[in-house]
Amino acid sequence: MTILLTGFEPFGVHKTNPSRDIVEAVAAAWDEPQELITRVLPVDYEAAGKTVLDLIAQHDPDIVLMLGLADSAPRPRFERVALNLDDASIADNAGVTRQGTLIRDGAPLALKTTLDLSALEEQLSALGHAVDISNHAGAYICNHIYFEALLHFETAGLATPCLFVHVPPNPADPAQANQHLRSLVHMTEALLKQKQSEETTMPEAPQFSGAIPENYEEGLVPVIFIPYADDLTVRAVKLKPDTVLELAAGTGVVTRALHKALPASTSITATDLSDGMLAVARSKAADAKNVSFEVVDAMSIPKGEDTFDLLVAQFGVMFVPDKVASYREALRVLKPGGTYLFNAWDSWEGNPWASVAHRTVEAFFPGEAPGFYKVPFHYHDPDEIKRDLEAAGFTDVTVERVKKQGAVASNDVLANAAIFGNPLADEIRALGTDLTPEQARDAVRDAFTAAFGPSPTTIPLSAFVATARKPAAKNSNSNRKGKTKKKGFFARLFG
Repeated sequence: MTILLTGFEPFGVHKTNPSRDIVEAVAAAWDEPQELITRVLPVDYEAAGKTVLDLIAQHDPDIVLMLGLADSAPRPRFERVALNLDDASIADNAGVTRQGTLIRDGAPLALKTTLDLSALEEQLSALGHAVDISNHAGAYICNHIYFEALLHFETAGLATPCLFVHVPPNPADPAQANQHLRSLVHMTEALLKQKQSEETTMPEAPQFSGAIPENYEEGLVPVIFIPYADDLTVRAVKLKPDTVLELAAGTGVVTRALHKALPASTSITATDLSDGMLAVARSKAADAKNVSFEVVDAMSIPKGEDTFDLLVAQFGVMFVPDKVASYREALRVLKPGGTYLFNAWDSWEGNPWASVAHRTVEAFFPGEAPGFYKVPFHYHDPDEIKRDLEAAGFTDVTVERVKKQGAVASNDVLANAAIFGNPLADEIRALGTDLTPEQARDAVRDAFTAAFGPSPTTIPLSAFVATARKPAAKNSNSNRKGKTKKKGFFARLFG
């Protein structure tokens, strides 16, 4: 992913330009995986417009964030609309004055950003950053380049996130200046999240609806999820957290175990992307006064920095489209010294029930076959998990293989959940063959009996449990062996 970030040189009576200062500060500190292209633009109608279009043509950015100075802005200001109009009483730095001049003949009179500015404002507000929304960017060079960029993307049929932000003059108070810089950095992060959500978020929330949560709870939870919920809970209790955020809570098996094992004073926030799953979780924890439930995407957690002592996630990280980005988000909301504790399934070899279910259904499809069971079991390299966590900024990372036995009271119930307790039944229907989900269930039941014996029986289970710690202080740059580590982007800007 490529981000284009621009600001302007000083102009008119201004000896400095905060948009330039922000761009240069961000460029100097950037060490995120996304490619960042920065440019300080001339305050010149022709040159600035041409430069922006050349940069877009050369780098094909996924996100464009343009900054400019507004004397009247008390805080950063999102611009919703660009006008097809140059109309300012002051000259540009080339001495050119334009009044009542169309930027592009035959083009629309105004263009609107494709971004959901209200959602961006809410995200930044949750992080403590106040911003304003304006309905047009004026009619000087800020508006000129904004219109040129929006027109380019509209003409090309692209919905590339593109936003112009007016920033206030540099305040005399250094603390306030730093706050404005934080706002703009987090704005870039929010744009990234919105872009990633549009492109890569898996459609699991609408799929885990209807009868899926109930079948999941009845058939899968007792067999494969309770053993690992108990394991995570034992580990969590040892950490003695006061505040816990649970991601991918599902129907609440870990939530209930944590509520039972931790002191009543511990605050537990259980979240999931699917409201249908959380509805079951709520119903089974109605008397848990210290537990709250929220629909939350692990890629964009609507909580402030340094909020929780412990993050817990049972078998959720496998579904996240960008593992490192999700880990960075977890790191952000953890308190310094806090812990991220989660598990992820081992391969099919360690979980043969899943392989049996997948291959039994696959055999009915000569071509494309339902692929749901490939997703939960694809993230089974402990070295990869460790690398991803460390890339996100975590330290003291351990990844441990944990084997269990699942107690199967009924092969019928387990087979029903294997088909109807996840989106597999919907995939079978969508592929339009003669096989019905009910027929698939019966075939899987027979395959389970052949592989593991008649019920009651047991099935082998295997998973990886990861524990990772947020550095105890933002200025801590040493790992356990004492080697110097490079400061992160935000730490180097604000640490």
